[in-house]
Amino acid sequence: MKLLTLLLTGALGVCALSAAPAVSEKEMTRPQAIAKLQEMRIEKKDYERAMFSAVQFGHKETVRLLLLAGVKVNMQDENGITPLHYAAYLGEEHMVTYLLAAGAKVNAGAERGATPLHMAADAGHFVTMKHLLQSSKVDVNATNDDGDTPLHDAARLNRSRCIPVLIAAGADIEARNDMGSTPLLQAAYDGQIEIVEQLIKAKANVNAVDKSGASALHLAAYNGHAEIVKLLLKAGADSTLLNRKKQSAYDVAVRASQTSCAHLLKPPAVVEPNKTSKDTVPEPQKDAPSSHDSEKNQKNASDNLKS
Repeated sequence: MKLLTLLLTGALGVCALSAAPAVSEKEMTRPQAIAKLQEMRIEKKDYERAMFSAVQFGHKETVRLLLLAGVKVNMQDENGITPLHYAAYLGEEHMVTYLLAAGAKVNAGAERGATPLHMAADAGHFVTMKHLLQSSKVDVNATNDDGDTPLHDAARLNRSRCIPVLIAAGADIEARNDMGSTPLLQAAYDGQIEIVEQLIKAKANVNAVDKSGASALHLAAYNGHAEIVKLLLKAGADSTLLNRKKQSAYDVAVRASQTSCAHLLKPPAVVEPNKTSKDTVPEPQKDAPSSHDSEKNQKNASDNLKS
């Protein structure tokens, strides 16, 4: 998730923001808030940038002054980022709570449709996530433009401390993104063994398949994640499932030159009378596709399996 860090200098520097005096909310009026901001050398044209800077450094008093001066709590930058998105991404849990109390929209969509909960999941801020989940309006299964939920993001990025928080809040462990991938499929593809363990423990379907017909075994085998293959087999994953190209996970492992996975998945040999079975894995094809980590390349892998 691309998030531009705001670097403010001069009149909007850290020193200016930290100089905000605490003033009783009952005593403060809008003209007084504007006057206080002027004392801090923050002019009206800089209010929105100052808001992001105050969020970045956790200055709630400055945020309060800016809100009283007329800055909208749900203002967005050019990427659709609100102050709440920014606080969630930075792990400023107390600022998150303050902004929510001030009326921040907990499900606001930013760049590529990410919500503040997506942002917290991306960055692995599980405590901040708990603060967001306290809102009665939060959608724990909100999707971004790729159809990913916060649980998908946490699974892909190995945010193991976020997984139980999201599941406890009602996250759908079988949610599917635009590629048909569940969080378990995502974790298996990306080699996130701890996440796979957590999702199996949460009773995720180990035989779910994506739009190419690939199961978690197919995806783990394709990328050579032997330990994940072992986990999935132990959990009851069906090694005989075929993708849309009529390939088993074993076939995929052989094609991708993933010998260790192929050995784990090799079907029992049929022993003919008076002959001894040769338990060897076929030589990998020279044109086997290489494995990659990104979600974009997961789609390419799935397309390869379909073609």
